[in-house]
Amino acid sequence: MNLAQQLEDLQSRGFSKSAAQAVVLVRESAILLFQAFPDSFLLSGGASLNQHAQNHLSDALIMREIGADQIAERIAQIRGALCRSQLADVLPAETYQALANADFQDLRAALEKLYQAWL
Repeated sequence: MNLAQQLEDLQSRGFSKSAAQAVVLVRESAILLFQAFPDSFLLSGGASLNQHAQNHLSDALIMREIGADQIAERIAQIRGALCRSQLADVLPAETYQALANADFQDLRAALEKLYQAWL
């Protein structure tokens, strides 16, 4: 399912446009991060993107006209309900529970680090 289809699907399920965009951004970021780095490395704050991945992310942000304020707003939305619906079935139970116990602060910090060049 491409990004437009994901947005349409979420909006058809009752998500507002901005909430749907936040979910898709979180999904895409999580997929990229969790595929590229072991979760323990990522969650300890040591992950960084190579130049190719940074260029790809930059192009995606420019193409979607997503600015610093929108990125920060979407990162701030990463809380219990959103993460539960997107990550509970994807992450190992211990990893998910550790994130949930800290109200997903480690995930927000990892995303802030990922997007620091655009914030």
